Amino acid sequence: MAQITASELATELDTTPREVRKFLRADAKAQGTATPGKGARYQIERKQVASLKKRYRAWDEARKVEAPEVDDTPATD
Repeated sequence: MAQITASELATELDTTPREVRKFLRADAKAQGTATPGKGARYQIERKQVASLKKRYRAWDEARKVEAPEVDDTPATD
């Protein structure tokens, strides 16, 4: 079976590998599955990519709603 890495999935999702790993941890928790553990690698099957893309988009949108953008411009008096 063809497998891809978290970095390859990040390229397909147009995001960073770090964000993909955050998503995969959150998704595993939501799905009730185990993560690979510290230092281990995610085993992502190529056939899972379409489903992961849909779940990633939903996760990313929910995250944006929870944390509204912060205005970092200094206040002037």
